[in-house]
Amino acid sequence: MVHRSLAPAALAVFAVFALPAAAAVTFSSRFSEVTRVSWDDRAGTTTEILGTTTAFGSFVVPTGNPSIKYQNSTTGLVGATYSGYTSAWGGTGPPAGSNHYGGYERSRFELIFVVTGTANYTLNGNLQRYFNATSVLRLAPTAPGGSPARTISAAGSPGDGFAPTLVSWTGTLLAGTYKLSIDESGQQVRAGEFSQGSASSFTFVIPTPSTAALLFAALPLARRRRAQ
Repeated sequence: MVHRSLAPAALAVFAVFALPAAAAVTFSSRFSEVTRVSWDDRAGTTTEILGTTTAFGSFVVPTGNPSIKYQNSTTGLVGATYSGYTSAWGGTGPPAGSNHYGGYERSRFELIFVVTGTANYTLNGNLQRYFNATSVLRLAPTAPGGSPARTISAAGSPGDGFAPTLVSWTGTLLAGTYKLSIDESGQQVRAGEFSQGSASSFTFVIPTPSTAALLFAALPLARRRRAQ
């Protein structure tokens, strides 16, 4: 952008230069899956796959409610986003008390990526569980030599109203191969117990710009008026 100064004899040009990234990040594989486990004291346990993918891009597994998805996740050029939901239920009979049965969902997401050099990242989100449901988020190297693993689990309880566990991670990853994963699941609910489930989400960005990534320079260009 060019701004004219009060003196008509000179111009000032301001330029922004983006420095090259300090690292190369390559996404090598992705896995997402939602399953439903149906259990019965008499008939045993079965698992149904509600949706699965190993392709990059968007992945959505709907519930019966248009505003809620068992999983809605996306992988892109600079990271990934995820939101998930699971539920659980149980019952007895017939006759009442003679059999126990029920079901619950499980939602999983994994992203494998390779860092060459070092790369800054941010990971923000929240993990929420109800009663005995689980939600575990993990960022870890797949082999020795990378940055230390980070893990966090939903920790809400009846005492805090099942408040979400907030995630706010920033850091620098050393060269290596890493796995970002979340695994959330309802649990087996016996008759008369409270409903269980989870609802979690996160946004992962890598590499994030460093403070040295932008250089602002003012390049004055003098222009003299020709003598009349």
